[in-house]
Amino acid sequence: MNANELADALQETEPYYSTDYKLFDKAATMLRQQQAELTEAGHMIGVLREYISDLEKGLDSSINLNKAQAERNNEQ
Repeated sequence: MNANELADALQETEPYYSTDYKLFDKAATMLRQQQAELTEAGHMIGVLREYISDLEKGLDSSINLNKAQAERNNEQ
């Protein structure tokens, strides 16, 4: 069960043990907000992983270029 399903279940449950009937609605709203934030964070993690991968490729390329230049300088 994910947070959205739990939120739905909370809103469908009769709040027998609560004197504050809005408590279940507040909890459901909070769970939905947290689920949305987690989804967004997961998307941002994916974007950051792609960015890091691109940086690593650029760094590897730069290292290889520097090594090639050093070898040419040593040959001269």
